[in-house]
Parts: sequence; C-alpha cells; structure tokens
Amino acid sequence: MGLRMALSIAWIWGISSAFSVDDVASESTAATPAAATNPASVVVDDFSDGNFSHNPPWTAQSGSFEVHNGELVFGTEKGAAIGLDLGKVAWKTPLKARLKLRQTNASGKTSFLFGLTLTDTASNRTQEISASPHPGYFGTSGFYDGATVGVQGAMLNGDTAPQTLEIAFDPAANSVTLRKDGVEVFRGSNRMEMARVNRLMLKSGGTLTWLVDDVRVEFTPEDPTQGNRPGSKAVQTIYTAGVPHTDKNGRPLVQFKPDQSFLQLGIWGNPIGKTWGTDYDLKVLTEAGFNTMWPWAGRAPGDVLEHSRAAGLQVILMHAVPDDELAKIKDHPNLLGNVWMDEPTGSLWGKDMEGHFRAFLEYKAKANRSAPNLRVFINDVPWIDPPATEWWTKWNTAGDVSCHDNYPIKHSAQTRSISAIADTVGLAVHVNNQKKPVWLIVGAFEQPGGGSFTFRFPTPMQLRACVYAGLIHGATGICYFTWDTYVCRDGNVIGMSPEPKVAYVPNPRQEGYTHPTPATPTQVIAANALWMMAAQVNREIQQLAPSILSPTVEPKTCEYSVGVGLGRTEHPIHCLLKPHPEGGYVLLTVNLEDAVEMARFTFSTKLAALEKLFENQPSPALTADGKAFEDRFEPFDVHVYRMKP
Repeated sequence: MGLRMALSIAWIWGISSAFSVDDVASESTAATPAAATNPASVVVDDFSDGNFSHNPPWTAQSGSFEVHNGELVFGTEKGAAIGLDLGKVAWKTPLKARLKLRQTNASGKTSFLFGLTLTDTASNRTQEISASPHPGYFGTSGFYDGATVGVQGAMLNGDTAPQTLEIAFDPAANSVTLRKDGVEVFRGSNRMEMARVNRLMLKSGGTLTWLVDDVRVEFTPEDPTQGNRPGSKAVQTIYTAGVPHTDKNGRPLVQFKPDQSFLQLGIWGNPIGKTWGTDYDLKVLTEAGFNTMWPWAGRAPGDVLEHSRAAGLQVILMHAVPDDELAKIKDHPNLLGNVWMDEPTGSLWGKDMEGHFRAFLEYKAKANRSAPNLRVFINDVPWIDPPATEWWTKWNTAGDVSCHDNYPIKHSAQTRSISAIADTVGLAVHVNNQKKPVWLIVGAFEQPGGGSFTFRFPTPMQLRACVYAGLIHGATGICYFTWDTYVCRDGNVIGMSPEPKVAYVPNPRQEGYTHPTPATPTQVIAANALWMMAAQVNREIQQLAPSILSPTVEPKTCEYSVGVGLGRTEHPIHCLLKPHPEGGYVLLTVNLEDAVEMARFTFSTKLAALEKLFENQPSPALTADGKAFEDRFEPFDVHVYRMKP
C-alpha cells in the first residue's frame, strides 16, 4: 500500500466491489424460502409391516411398544414415549403431523393423558401438547401446552371411536395448532422459539391403552447446497492434527512451542517518527499489545527494521524488495514477511491477471531462495463468489501465507451479520488443506462522506467479534486496519488511535499540505474506543495463544453441539474447542448476528467446572448432569469459557 490517494482508492475499490457481490449473494440466499428449492417431504407410517423400528424407524425413549393388527400399541406405563426423527429439516420451515388415535379401555381412573411433542434436537427445545378425554383436565378443555388451554368443550373421545389429530407448527407465523377430526381445538404460540422441528414424539400418562395408526409427517428437508461453504456450521473441527503458524521470523510450525510459536497481532500502514508535524512513537503499539507492524512503503527496509528492533516489533514489508536490499536484511531478527501486492483479485480484474500471477511466482521463488524463512505472499479481497472464486483460490494458495482483508461493517445498510468472515477465512483454510498459515485483516476505520466507499467504524463489540470470528475459523494471525495517522487521513480514512486528532495537518487544507479529512467529535470518540478494544482483544489473544496454536480437540475426545432458538440464520453462534495448557478445555464462541441469542451448549462428557474468561461476569450454571449449560449472547457477542472435565 503506497502513500498516494490513488493507491488508497485501489484497496478500497477492491473490497467495496467484493462486498457488493457478496452481500447480494448472501441476502438473496437468506431471503429465499427453503420450500422454494426443497419440495416438502412426507414420511408415512401405517405400521402395516408389523414393526415400528424401521420404515421409518421410531425410537422408544421409555416404556414398552408393540404393533398389533397394523397399529402401534402403548400407554399403560406412565411416561412411555416414542420418537420419530426426521433428519435434516430446513431452517424456519413449517411442519405438519397427522395420525389416527383411539383407545380401548376408558375406565374412569385419574390418568388419561396423551402427548404430542415437537422437538428441535439442535437446541434441545421441546413443546408438548397434552390431550385428554377426561372433562376434569385443564378446566373445560382437553388440550394444554403448559401455557395455553384449548377450545372449551374440546377433548379426546371418551370411548373407543377413532379420531384424527393433526398438529401444525409454523415458526414464521409463531403458531402451534391442533385439529381434531378437522376442527381446530387448540391454538398456541411457538413459545419455545423453535426455528424448526425435527423430531415428533408420542407420550402417555399411563392407565389408558392408546392405539396409533396412519402417522403422516410433512416437512421441508434441508437444502444441501445452502450450507456447503467451509466454516458455515456452528462447531468448527479444523486443525485437529496441528495448527499451521510461524515463529516470529516466519519459520513454519504446526505444533505449539512456547519458546518459538508466534501469533501475529499487527497493524497496517503506520508511519515512523516525526511526519507532517506529528511524532509517531512506536511504543504506543507495543503498549496496546501489538507485536507486528505493516509500515507504509517509503522508508528503506533496513531503516524500518532498525526502528522495529528498537520498538520490539516484527515487520511485514510492503511491495517487492530489491535484490540487493533483501540480501542485506534477510537475516534480520525482526523480519517476518513481505506482501508483494495488495488485493490482486480486485485490483487486477481484467488487467492481465495471468501475467501478474506469473510475476508473483517468479518473485516469490527468488525471494525464497535468498531468504528461506521470509513469508512472501499477497493480501487479497474478500470476494470469493463466482466469477472471482477461481482466481481468489489461485492467489490465496500461491503464497507462503494466505492473507486477505474483510470489512463487513458499512454505511450502506444495517450490519446484520459478519458471517462473511466465516466464509472467507473458512475457504482460505479449506483450499490450503489446513497446511498453510491464514492471516486476516479486520477493519477498524471509517470512510466518511459517502460516495462509492461506504465503510464505517465497527462498534467495539463488532470489532472483537470480527477478530474472534477469524480465530474460530482458522486465522493464526490478525492485523487491524488501521492506525489513525496523516497517512490514512490522506486517503479519506479515519482509523483508530489512543490519541486521535481532529486532523493531522492544518484544517482547513492549506497549500502544500495533504487532505486533512477532519474528524467529528463522535468519530474522535469512536477512534479512541476502538483502540481501547483492540488493546483488550490483543491481551486476550496473547493469553489464549497457547490454546489457539494447539491442535483442536477432536470430537472423539469431547463431542459437543450448540443450539439456539429462532434466528435469522441457522447457525448464528460459531465455536471452536481448544485444549487449555493447564488441563481441560477452552471454548471460543462468537455470535455472528445482530440478534440476541440464548445458546445451549451440550457435551458428550461431564464437565466438573466452568469459568467465563475476560468478562468480569459470573459463569453460567452447568446442568445437573454436568453435560450442558446455557448463556445469553448480545448482538456480536463473544464468550470464552474455560472448562474442566
């Protein structure tokens, strides 16, 4: 990245065009009803095969079940329950279940309950409608879901006459209804906020023998094309064999080594020393927890490296380094990497991409011969949708490191999701077969005014979420764009700073000076708040680095799942489980959505203790069996838990 406005526009254009395409794609995907691409599936069971354990398979949760004369028989055992799992049901789609029901032994005793239960197994949420033929149940109604009673005078048949029950679940309409013999007898809300139902259960309160037949379930199956991007699921299982990263000089590592492993925390585009009337002291970077700088091109590489040595910072050099300069600096203790070009997929589109790609490969081969440890790479845009996918993949697998920027926070619309970071980082990990370090550049800046470039400051919570989203999906290096200096202001960008100024050159502009791009009082406050958050996140990552750079905990060691209720997307909460260096686990979690979520984490093994890190807040309570807990996520919230088995 150069000092000139034209180059500033180049990087912004690349990201802006990329996000326009990506946003259109993601919005259209979110807006397309699942039923439009997935015709409703129908599961029918008339028990004519004399068996309930296949075609389709029912699972007895408790009690005894058998089939006589093509009917399912159960009920004299209190708490008997049998379930039919439907597999992968599409998010936010309705379900309808119909069955024929009768009973054989009305006896006037106290227990006459029959239950129809709907369950979302991912969130472990259940809503049951209890039904009875006895007038004494639920007042004058024979139907009740724990909060709502049914129609007065409606109840199950009190004799052996068959009846047809039909339950309908609709998350979009927020309703659960029940019809008996075609007449509505119950209407309640989707009070458990389930976004789908993928299990139907039949239950008994005991005493009566229930006979069930002709069970028919209609639902919309999940479209496999809607979740095929790497990193799109809630639980990330990457890096179980090792985590590709480097030491501070670029030497490749896959296993964490306390005296060598390096997790980059960088900042892009900083000047050094006194420039245009402001003295930029690099100590503010180390005080904020940064360990790497990506300085603006202009100074000689050797001079930059000597300043970085004094400040205790590693360096990523921008643009090609001449052969004679590289020979002088190749063994410098503060040299980490070299970005040959910024955002080639965006800036070179339609401009002899193939020729530039060959030039990069030639430069990289020559630089690698001269300085074998130096990480030579490009930084790319987040445009991964066709037609960019092929070239993005080529550029992001060609370097010693895969690196790209992703700035999902814009003026143009309310930011509803930062899932684009999961998409791009997940793809970078995938196309490199989990064998190459992935570095992510996150946005901490604002593009004032409007026009073509619409980026705005993230909130501090959004900034933290962007960083953790990158780490959870496989990033082993983070860089922030950008430190607020005269350089970014010249490109009409306001960055973050511990002491932001209204302007870094005379304002209004005077002859001989660059563009001042003055900041409003609100922007000055935001710039300082983001710096404080970046410093906090840096401290957290420094503490977590031994876990992040250690192999991910395999499902066979500790399998877990996360479930939520209604939400804009199926998987708003993403997570990654790592070992803690002192034993147990560290669970990194992030809410990618602009929505409050209540998430339930369920584990295959019992947990003895749970601690919430970095928040000065009490930890959520484990369930009685020690295998689950629930926690609240504010929009773009991050929670980090330490767990002891």
